Amino acid sequence: REPMANKPARFYGPAQPGTVAATLVTAPSEQGIIIRNIHVANTTATAATLTLSVGTDAVGTRLYATFSVPANGIHDSGATFEVLNGGETIQGFQGTSGALTVSISGEVYSP
Repeated sequence: REPMANKPARFYGPAQPGTVAATLVTAPSEQGIIIRNIHVANTTATAATLTLSVGTDAVGTRLYATFSVPANGIHDSGATFEVLNGGETIQGFQGTSGALTVSISGEVYSP
């Protein structure tokens, strides 16, 4: 059997995460996903922070730990390659309500 081609997808957003840790992305149970890009736009005149974790938010699971995005600035993760197996999640939150708009995209794959 030939392997399936990976399928591009947007997994979250564009949307604004809340100010407490919550699940933003969940990989399908029978598949996995590869996060390829995280785009963050700060639409306020003050720097704002973003925290993203694989699984339950904790210091040891963070991809971004209170990452500061400048006032009226953007952040693009660029060449990201973070694999989530079926059922794994990304949790996230921002430090200032209504400041950051986040999009997370990548590929769905079948193991």
